[in-house]
Amino acid sequence: MAFNESEIKKYSQILDEFCQKHGPPPRIHDKLKWEYKIENQSVFLLEVRPRWDNPEEQTKFPYFKTTFVKTSQTWKLYWRRANGRWDRYDPYPTGKSLREILEIVKEDKHQCFFG
Repeated sequence: MAFNESEIKKYSQILDEFCQKHGPPPRIHDKLKWEYKIENQSVFLLEVRPRWDNPEEQTKFPYFKTTFVKTSQTWKLYWRRANGRWDRYDPYPTGKSLREILEIVKEDKHQCFFG
């Protein structure tokens, strides 16, 4: 079941804050910026860049995914492999809040999210 309107608003504020605080600085947003997408019970962080072969177009590459599991009230954390497959982030597979999950992603102790 998808998030309701108030949940989307709450999570959007958290994600806006995270992207502004930890993402690329505004002066390079024409070359690289972060965005997010909320889809059903999942949240994706996206790296947005101009296409290498057509700078007028942008590519959006999701590099982080978390999914809320309503029955357990937890967030499952995933990282994206080079082959495009999403794998559970085994060091911290779940969190109790979106903020907790974003803190784990920011730290990136195992270099799965930012290389």
